[in-house]
Amino acid sequence: MRKYDEEFKQEAVKKIHDGQSVPSVARELGCAESLLHKWKRDTVEASFDAEREVIALRKKFNCGDNAQAESLFSRYKAELLEDGFFEDVNRARSDTFSYVEGYYNRVRRHSALGYRTPAGFEREINLKKKESSSESIVSRKT
Repeated sequence: MRKYDEEFKQEAVKKIHDGQSVPSVARELGCAESLLHKWKRDTVEASFDAEREVIALRKKFNCGDNAQAESLFSRYKAELLEDGFFEDVNRARSDTFSYVEGYYNRVRRHSALGYRTPAGFEREINLKKKESSSESIVSRKT
């Protein structure tokens, strides 16, 4: 039985997602149609797993107000899922974590924060707190 590496599987599924029929991809690559169907199903399941993880996070933080989570998820789909699917579950988890922690929470400007980055907004808040606490110390001394 022939072993196929992940890169081969991803290329095969990409051909199918790009509109090529399963039988023609099978003939072109010399593999069984049933394998192609399984690989395609696996990539769809990986995408659903990533979506389920985001939904679970969304519910965990505030089940009453989903506006922020829905905004995150719409940006997530638009910016991260360019091809509409992940290659596998591990890639979905890794890319999701990198996107949320590395970009969405730190770099991306948010309309709810006056179009500032969360990091910049937090710095401003901390600076204002320090200024107000030093002002109150000075006023107590005088």
